[in-house]
Amino acid sequence: MAGNFWPVVVEKADTNLRYRVKPIPSVAVDEYLSKGGRVSRKGITLYHQPKPSLEVGFLIKRKAGNAVRRNHTRRLFWGTILNHDFEFIPDRGYLFLFHNGFSVTGPLYEAINGLIAQANQSRQ
Repeated sequence: MAGNFWPVVVEKADTNLRYRVKPIPSVAVDEYLSKGGRVSRKGITLYHQPKPSLEVGFLIKRKAGNAVRRNHTRRLFWGTILNHDFEFIPDRGYLFLFHNGFSVTGPLYEAINGLIAQANQSRQ
């Protein structure tokens, strides 16, 4: 059965981003977790550090729900990142960690935007 399985939440062609987002490579995750600055809100922790270009990534702990819930969170996260204009700093890396306290019932945009603002303030 052929079809387009891309999530409805994420539009592939048009985004509101002012710059290209580079996904964080899996080999760099330990560096973010050990050396990056950290800010938290209920259920989401953001690790950030200086990088040569903008990098954004995320991790979802297994305690955050079953596979269906984790996949839903992945689609929501990338859809939110691609379709909203966040105040990312172009020479920073941002790694979002979703853990067991996270719930997708609230507006994800506001939570992510608040974390980014906190991270940008702690940079100075």
